[in-house]
Amino acid sequence: MEVKIRTAELMENKQFTQLITDSMPDILFVYDINKWKIIFVNKGITSSLGYLPNEVYASDRKGFEKMLHPDDLKRRINEMTRMVNLLPGEIRESEFRIKDKDGRIHWLNVRDLFFKAGKNGKTSQVLSICQDVTEKKEVIDAYRKEKNRSKELKRMNELMDTFVFAAAHDLKAPVSNLQMLTQVIENTEDTEKQLMLQQKYSGIIETLDLTISGLVKVLAIEKDYASGTKVVHFKKIYTKVVAELHDEINKIEPEIHTDFSECKSIVYIESYVFSIFRNMLSNAMKFRSEEKKLAIDIRSGREKTFVWLSFSDNGTGIDLQQYGKDLFKPFKRFSSKIKGSGLGLHLVKSIVTKNGGEINVESKKSEGTTFKLFMVPYKE
Repeated sequence: MEVKIRTAELMENKQFTQLITDSMPDILFVYDINKWKIIFVNKGITSSLGYLPNEVYASDRKGFEKMLHPDDLKRRINEMTRMVNLLPGEIRESEFRIKDKDGRIHWLNVRDLFFKAGKNGKTSQVLSICQDVTEKKEVIDAYRKEKNRSKELKRMNELMDTFVFAAAHDLKAPVSNLQMLTQVIENTEDTEKQLMLQQKYSGIIETLDLTISGLVKVLAIEKDYASGTKVVHFKKIYTKVVAELHDEINKIEPEIHTDFSECKSIVYIESYVFSIFRNMLSNAMKFRSEEKKLAIDIRSGREKTFVWLSFSDNGTGIDLQQYGKDLFKPFKRFSSKIKGSGLGLHLVKSIVTKNGGEINVESKKSEGTTFKLFMVPYKE
């Protein structure tokens, strides 16, 4: 009689527990680490993900892994494997994605708790309380995207304002000169004088071309007119840039030293890396010292989450106190003797900061300059 009463009480307690767990909105399941099997699950699995409890019980490890998002599979399996060291009262929290019965992706916030120990004293069963946070994630992602979009729009508006004023300033002089030359040529009958004045066209047109080409390059970077990301090898890019700047390099004959042994590549947009090397090498050659042979040192490395590139030279150097705040501004030129659009350094900074990177500059007048670019790799 006593055994029947205790059995009835036990069944009653089990029914009570099942009733409580099934009434909860969250998914509850008990996972057996040694068997790699779910041995209990409440009806929250049905309301949230569409699976029936019996389908979950029948599922082996492979079936469970198929439910997990491929990008979260390895991490979650590692987390569950390490649960053998879970202590009573300890809670481990994580988030991962899982597919529902129709293949839709859900984000789950999971709290794993010790449930039962095995004969060896290690945790053998874990209770997991899973909350579906998909809607919350979507709201947060939408907010972040809108916030980033607002920041990007503000930055683009500021950039376009700068471009409008700077371009107007830089284009005004050559256009005025062309107009003046045209009027003078039209009003003179001296053929020799006309030919002399026409020869001045090439210099003015070259200045216009530099400015317009620079604008197109910067706008291409800002609007992301580029191919997808890939593994970009620094040595390969350097070789291509040297081939493009062949004539200029042969004329100047700089001593160029490279060391990409610490970090040979980066996941990035290839055209961006090419533009960085071309602009930094070209910049070093433009601002070389007339008193000594140009030496350029290019290195790469890793620091925390960054991949860095450094470009050092022994050129004329920069007075950072005087020009530091304007160094990366578009159309800023610091020597009237050197041809250029004044967009090279601005272009490099746009490329690096676009993905969350930054640039450090060290320079001394007449001693040289080092640009260190901290680049954030793109996701493959």
